[in-house]
Amino acid sequence: MTIKLEDLKTPMPYKWKVNNNIGAKVLCVAYVDSRQVQDKLDEVCGPDNWQDDYKVVNGNMYAGIGVNVGTNIDPRWVWKWDCGTQSNTEKEKGESSDAFKRAAVKWGVGRFLYTLDMHRLETKEYGARKKKYPVDNKGSILWDKMALTNYINSLSKSSTPKINFTATTKTQNNSRYDASKGGANVTYTTSHNFSPETIKKVQGLSKNNKKGKDVLKEHIPAFNKKFNTSFSGIMEFTTDKLINQLIDFVDNIPPKELDE
Repeated sequence: MTIKLEDLKTPMPYKWKVNNNIGAKVLCVAYVDSRQVQDKLDEVCGPDNWQDDYKVVNGNMYAGIGVNVGTNIDPRWVWKWDCGTQSNTEKEKGESSDAFKRAAVKWGVGRFLYTLDMHRLETKEYGARKKKYPVDNKGSILWDKMALTNYINSLSKSSTPKINFTATTKTQNNSRYDASKGGANVTYTTSHNFSPETIKKVQGLSKNNKKGKDVLKEHIPAFNKKFNTSFSGIMEFTTDKLINQLIDFVDNIPPKELDE
């Protein structure tokens, strides 16, 4: 089996969780769990070509992930390690799970998460201890991670701003539906650092009587199916690297498939 280590960096489905409280609001970040990381390693490397190990150094838990970059006949294992910490918001996860995911990031698994924007939501107190829970734009409590993930994903799908590929690579302002502002359209600033070369690539695309970004939009569902991702629009391809992965995918589709 030939392992393409670059494929470890491809995006994958992700979830949302509360990271910390900021006054009356909470900051939510995207994440993947350890089982998703294991599935990614199985998919790209094969179950027999990666392994994990753990050790405690000065009271800290370290996880290592080894990948066989050689062959079955002549194996050559390369290891990457990182230290884990217990999360105040997800104690059940434990240091070992956190260390494992951090080590996986060194291989590229889940690294795309660091390019995603965080979401700030309003909160509501509940119970005798007045614990704060995130709420949706109607004030309904989002009790668990599944509810939180479904809500934030619905915001992204229903209010994705457009990217102007003919613009410069400077930061631009966009209007976006924001639950923290009571469901109003607000102005926010986002930076899509597309290089002139990438913009030129997008403008030069022409497939099935479509041109430019319309070509990319048409093939996002096929890209999601191929790489087990959940992009809903071009706006979610926030970096040169992600856009170029989509461009390369479109360029490599056989002509017969494009003609169907």
